[in-house]
Amino acid sequence: MKTFGLFLSLLLSIKVGIFAQEPIKYYRVDSVKTIKGEIINITSEKSYHKRNFTVIYLKEKKSGEIYRVEVSPEWFFSMDLMKGSQIEVTGSYCLMEDDKHLLMTRSITFQGEIYQFRDKYGFPLWRGKGKYMKPGDKGRMRRRGRH
Repeated sequence: MKTFGLFLSLLLSIKVGIFAQEPIKYYRVDSVKTIKGEIINITSEKSYHKRNFTVIYLKEKKSGEIYRVEVSPEWFFSMDLMKGSQIEVTGSYCLMEDDKHLLMTRSITFQGEIYQFRDKYGFPLWRGKGKYMKPGDKGRMRRRGRH
């Protein structure tokens, strides 16, 4: 009987642990959206398996809505942005459970320069990089020039 009780409590703790996890967000190419706005805040937040991600909070010009823009892992981000900067972000849009707007970045346009973070299929340009990089290899976002 003790074994059954121990098994049951273990099973319940595993089930509760599974449902307590953060919802998984995926880049969807069918929900790509472009917004223009002003940066309210730039921060580093734990996301995706507790890795530090660069996150921008952006106030859209047209609607005044606030977007949480997930850009890239902290080590990959190398743009010189600051609060008050005007940018244009293209990425996969998602409305979260708490009615907050989320944009997973594909590209950012700032002062006429286009900075690429994902390819046209949504695959991150930092994949295969990071702590598993070869010596001397540097993960870099692509700079597409002015338009």
